[in-house]
Amino acid sequence: MATQSLASGKVLVETGPVTRIQLTNPAKRNSLDAEMAVAVSKVLDDVQKNNDVRVVIFRGAGDEAFCSGYDIAAIPTGGARPGDSHGVRKDSNDIEANELLRMLDRVEEFPLPTVAILNGHAYGAGAELAVTCDFRLAASHGKFSMPPARLGICYHPRGIKKFIDLIGAGATRMLFLAGEPVTMEEALRLGLVSRIADRSNLDAAAETLIQRIAANAPLAVRGMKKTIRYLLDAPPLDAAREQELKQIRIACFLSEDLREGQRAFIEKRQPVFQGK
Repeated sequence: MATQSLASGKVLVETGPVTRIQLTNPAKRNSLDAEMAVAVSKVLDDVQKNNDVRVVIFRGAGDEAFCSGYDIAAIPTGGARPGDSHGVRKDSNDIEANELLRMLDRVEEFPLPTVAILNGHAYGAGAELAVTCDFRLAASHGKFSMPPARLGICYHPRGIKKFIDLIGAGATRMLFLAGEPVTMEEALRLGLVSRIADRSNLDAAAETLIQRIAANAPLAVRGMKKTIRYLLDAPPLDAAREQELKQIRIACFLSEDLREGQRAFIEKRQPVFQGK
């Protein structure tokens, strides 16, 4: 098996019939950034061309966090980011067309089975990455959380729809509107994760499932994965509503509330939002 270190060492890849992608950003609890998202997308592009690959695994380094979301300080806003000296305003295309969304779309459309091994907490974009995968095996000590409302972000519709499809509208409201973390036991009850295991048994439990998937007929697995995705697709938003929701998200990205959310996160305090 070939091993690669990508994105300045923040993404480690072991390529083989079972290809393993590890998020390795311990200083920020394995949070994602644009460089990491680009690297993951490229790995998936390369893996898709390899007929020997049967399944792709995502895991976080260590045992504290699978992925704590997108790097808060790197989120584009309408003014200066915390620590920036330039204060360049982001236009709508820059806000909407980012590498994280492209990576998540790439995972969703990927034709091979994907497994997220949640070795710890899954927050924000890390939680979405997990639910975008076909299977989620979680260590029992971790938590699942969607905190965008606590930062001043209106989450994108495709991401929210994944949660509605998986756990229903009521549980999705609790996650997104209240921003309330849930234990992995509760996540299992809701259907957010497929199975849970003790920290010491997680990798062994995951390996059993991974080898079962890898042993199945590749064409049949690919075909049924595509069938499931097509059956889950709802009629798309019409152009008017798509534009309306886009403008709401842009307004959030340009808001003082988001900048306050970023500052509060970095300063480790509760944000004081003004609704503007």
